[in-house]
Amino acid sequence: MNASPPPVAPFNTRKFAIAALVLSLSSLLIGPFGCIPGIILGHLVRAYEKTGKSAKMALASLVIGYLFLLLIIASLVVIVIQFLIVGQTMNALGGNVPS
Repeated sequence: MNASPPPVAPFNTRKFAIAALVLSLSSLLIGPFGCIPGIILGHLVRAYEKTGKSAKMALASLVIGYLFLLLIIASLVVIVIQFLIVGQTMNALGGNVPS
């Protein structure tokens, strides 16, 4: 009774690479909810496949995903800085906004 384990289905890197690329590109519409899963899937595909079409799509999704993530972080930093500047200006004016 020396049963071997059931065979494991091969990891379909092509489908995951396409999903990673679509998620990374969808960051224009859904923000970090697209680029973060795209980055994760891109790294997963790159771990399984180093060469080939899937690896190239995964690399493209990583580049696009990280660029969008950088853009999102930079825009959040700019928004926080603007709120700080407006807050300081309001304090300097004594809380009164000129009409």
